[in-house]
Amino acid sequence: MLICADDVRGRWLATGGEKPVRESGLVEHTHQLLAGLVRRHPGTRVTVAYTGAAEPGPPAELLIPEGVRVRALPIATQFPEFLNDRSDRTCPIRTHRCYEGAVDQPDNALWRSLAEQYAKAVKEAGATHVVAQNIDPVVALVKAREMGLVCADLRVTGLIHDAVDTGRRFGFLARRVLGSASGVRLIAGSGSVCRALLSSGVPESAISTVINGMDAGRFRSLVARARAAGAFRRVRERNGLDPRHGVILVPGRRVPGRGHEDVIRAAEVLVRRGRLRNACVAITGAGLVDPRWPAYQDHLARLIREAGVRDHVHLLGPLSRLEMAACYGSCDLVVHAPRMPGPLGYSLIEAMLAGAPVITTAQGGAREVIDHGRNGLLVPPGRPPALAEAVETALTNRELHNRLAVAGRATAGRLTQDAMLDGYEAALTRAVRTRAGRGRTGAR
Repeated sequence: MLICADDVRGRWLATGGEKPVRESGLVEHTHQLLAGLVRRHPGTRVTVAYTGAAEPGPPAELLIPEGVRVRALPIATQFPEFLNDRSDRTCPIRTHRCYEGAVDQPDNALWRSLAEQYAKAVKEAGATHVVAQNIDPVVALVKAREMGLVCADLRVTGLIHDAVDTGRRFGFLARRVLGSASGVRLIAGSGSVCRALLSSGVPESAISTVINGMDAGRFRSLVARARAAGAFRRVRERNGLDPRHGVILVPGRRVPGRGHEDVIRAAEVLVRRGRLRNACVAITGAGLVDPRWPAYQDHLARLIREAGVRDHVHLLGPLSRLEMAACYGSCDLVVHAPRMPGPLGYSLIEAMLAGAPVITTAQGGAREVIDHGRNGLLVPPGRPPALAEAVETALTNRELHNRLAVAGRATAGRLTQDAMLDGYEAALTRAVRTRAGRGRTGAR
């Protein structure tokens, strides 16, 4: 099987060295998928095509942390000749135009390169079925079929997690996906993503909705190991966090739209009220800056200075997987405040599994899982005063704090890796049966 992923963790078997990885929720999803598939289907040979390389390269053997060998194949996605400006930095306008605005143009060299690279990955893996994580590899594989670079009957399953700035790419698929008979199946990570696909014209018969899930036992073991190793103490010391203060954790990539500005403005409100004397805000995501917005981290640092909250809001340095688990297991509260809807991210699932109460915006997958006041708190997106009010309530009302922690842990415990895989397999089974049935009908 070929899995087209954002990135993957592991150790190179040829050298023993760790593969650099851009940690994110998509990476965690890849590993939950890999671990579950291999557990359910022992002996499955897996090739993972991962993005972010400067140049295409040959596959190499990788041992992932779950103890499984996979073939890892880099996909070049930097494209400086198409995406960089005169200062040789990635330009958001050019990136949007190439990936989104000009997706239908047959002479789009960026998409042709992606189609050729993914077609080569299909041939390297000898795959008849590809699982593609998010929209770009799905589009590239469909283009590869149209160009005759892969077999016309190649099956593609797209696991779509994001619907932000994807309308034209969704529309591209809608014009080519005519139900399950097309061999393309889309699995939306939330109801909001499903609705975005439908509104772009993708037929309902081609879409299933499956919420993210994970191996709760494995993650809780990681949290316990982090506590035993004193990992959170090291995070505090390295980042200058006062050991007497509680921590409000803000996980996720440092990219626009994730609500970091709203968290900083909310902290400004709380400082004025004197509510952060014994707590600080810790923003993770170092190293996860999107190259389209290379100055975003500097923008956040400047905003922290201008708001006068430098003693209360900290941009943490790079964290290992163990240290990130330690943060979840030792913080007082987790805040995730995106301005745009998305799936229920792994940051919220991991926070709830670790027993940290969560506050998030009332949209996307979070709204479909979080029951306000019972297993988390929901606030309107882009409203720092409302966010500040929710943080103050969760910090000062201990009975509510404890109730949210207990109910959140129970909710996350039901979002299992097996439940996610059951949903995927049910969707794929329906797609195969539908396609076979339509083939027989056409033969009469």
